[in-house]
Amino acid sequence: HVHFNDMTEEDEAWRPDKRESLSEVRHRIDRFLVWLSWNQVHYVNNGNTSNDVQGPFLVVSHGVWMESMLGKYCPSLLEGDKRVYNCDIYRATLVGQWGRD
Repeated sequence: HVHFNDMTEEDEAWRPDKRESLSEVRHRIDRFLVWLSWNQVHYVNNGNTSNDVQGPFLVVSHGVWMESMLGKYCPSLLEGDKRVYNCDIYRATLVGQWGRD
């Protein structure tokens, strides 16, 4: 099942009239990953907050956004100055811990 209940076309962190800095892109990435992991717990697992939460996810985005995300969280995928282009396919595992400091 795909749930877009909490998604809108409005992204308060992105502006069409201003080019984002790398730190702003990374901030949007962090917000997205929090949103994704929260939805994983609440939609995929029906509120089950155990540590063995799993589910397949498909993320489609621009290459620069994906390259920034992979560079921050999975830098080994970009070894040797590898670039990420639009429509590239990568596989990763999202690991999060809810309710812990």
